[in-house]
Amino acid sequence: MWFSKPNIENMKRNRDVEGLIKALNHKDDRIRFDAICALRDINDGKIKEPFILDLQDKNSSICIIAAEVLGNMKERRAIKYLIQLLSNENADVRGAAIWALGEILQEIKDIQVLEHIISVLNDKYINNKELARQIIEDFGKQAVEPLIKALNHEDPEIVAESAFMLGEIGDVRAVEPLIQAFQNSDPNDSEPNVREAIVFALGEIGDKRAINFLLQALKDIDLVVGYAAENALGQINPKWRDTEEAKIAAKNFISFIKDDDPNVRQAIAFALGVIGDRETVEHILSLLNDKYSRVRLEAARALKYMKDPRAIEPLIQVLEDDKNSDVRNEAKRALEEITGQNFGIKYHKWKMWWQENKSKFGIA
Repeated sequence: MWFSKPNIENMKRNRDVEGLIKALNHKDDRIRFDAICALRDINDGKIKEPFILDLQDKNSSICIIAAEVLGNMKERRAIKYLIQLLSNENADVRGAAIWALGEILQEIKDIQVLEHIISVLNDKYINNKELARQIIEDFGKQAVEPLIKALNHEDPEIVAESAFMLGEIGDVRAVEPLIQAFQNSDPNDSEPNVREAIVFALGEIGDKRAINFLLQALKDIDLVVGYAAENALGQINPKWRDTEEAKIAAKNFISFIKDDDPNVRQAIAFALGVIGDRETVEHILSLLNDKYSRVRLEAARALKYMKDPRAIEPLIQVLEDDKNSDVRNEAKRALEEITGQNFGIKYHKWKMWWQENKSKFGIA
């Protein structure tokens, strides 16, 4: 028991390790903090136990110093206590624990400890998340199996981050598990960033086994996933639109044109436009009359990409009939892309031009 305030500076100057360790039990937070800082400064690598015990101190600043010292010493006996700190309410404490575990993992490459690092990929503090990512990245291909395991985690953010990391590593062992994780997700329940991350990862890995799956992902009801699938296909095969698989997918997608769900119809318009098979143009044109403006908008955008002259007259009619300004503007952009003309959204000018020029486009 202390009857007077301990002089931490004198203890440090005299290298009074025993006194400093005793001061770590003082009721005053400031004294305990000064004591651990002093021990840190005079430590020759032989003092370990006090720092391990201080990982459990109720004062966050003391925990952080203890984690810093133990990480620098790569003290394996601290692992259990550092793992406990990963769930601490203080973001800086969690960060110190992540960093310290990363330092220790440089020596022991413990997969079970790595799994705990993966579990903090959902940390709300971006610096902590970046620390965890760096540790996982340093494991390289040794992290593949733990990350694959994490694809079954209940937290969608951890699933998405794990998929992203698998893409960064680029190991083909992840292809089938990634596809399975996507197929196990419910588009109505899971967040689109999970499916987007999985699609991104497959593109980064670049394995041709993913092509048919990615073609199906083009029609995901969240367009952000469809865009990601388009990019991923381009990474695997820049000429994917010319493949027989793409033509088969387009034909299969036609059956969804009249689906009851407008989100599905919108996704199909996007997918058909991205694939660009001209045999599907008439089906896309039918969506210009859809009840929902977002479906009509996507249909106009798809026709813009396809640049098929058969779309010109229906798109001109959109300028006259559609009440939604976004749809009319997209129809205008599609007309400009197909024809090279620019009459704004002026229906009568477009109509007059078309009557004079339709024969040039092979339209009777």
